[in-house]
Amino acid sequence: MQISLIFILILFVNNIVESFSFSSSSSSSSSSSPSPSQCFFKGSENFFKGITYDYINSAYNANYMNPLTGELDQMTFYEAGLFSADFDNGYIFYQYRRNENSIWEEGITIAFKSNGTQYFLDSLLGGNCSVGKIDPETQFTIPPLDLVSQGTMGGVNIEFLEYPQTNNYTANTLIVNSDNCYFMSLNCHNTPSYPPGFSLLTFYNFVNEANSQLFELPPQCWNLDLDSTPPNQIYSKSISKIFPFQTKY
Repeated sequence: MQISLIFILILFVNNIVESFSFSSSSSSSSSSSPSPSQCFFKGSENFFKGITYDYINSAYNANYMNPLTGELDQMTFYEAGLFSADFDNGYIFYQYRRNENSIWEEGITIAFKSNGTQYFLDSLLGGNCSVGKIDPETQFTIPPLDLVSQGTMGGVNIEFLEYPQTNNYTANTLIVNSDNCYFMSLNCHNTPSYPPGFSLLTFYNFVNEANSQLFELPPQCWNLDLDSTPPNQIYSKSISKIFPFQTKY
């Protein structure tokens, strides 16, 4: 479905869940809440200055435009991780662990809009660092979303919001808490002209502000420049899938 910096599916059980327990260290949510009227009808404006959340994401035969080949592929995988974005300053942090075709992959991406660079670590602990340019289509804001319907999930009032259609192969619906606009779930499915497929992203520990500590580069990334290492795009399958504000989903 989306991605090449990047900027964005539900996992499995017991020991897998334990190994995927990423807790966000961001501070408590601010006391002010967005209006309970339709969330994000003007995009990020007047809503969140940043966000942080843990997530679980699983996909079956989901359409995905491969940035390395330019071809449309279908993906089946399970993933969990931690995400944070600072909309005001244009920072993104994305940490993931993914199982695809019985192969585990993990990594961390930190991106900065101001200088157009993104850094990729091939491990959650230490690892090698590479640097590359940000895809020019990467969005660092939430676009305006359309209200589809309202309802309840358990005892919580919710809104179903639709992302602008940017391609003909995937449709996306975000479910949010009507009272504070916090993300609850992102449902994506292949459009009818393609083989059936879907992905489901569930959000946990949502906080309506960025965690600034996550944007600090580790030492192995300090002395890199765009000419010193080849861009590493291993992460490109995932980051846009868990940051649903890009044009490529």
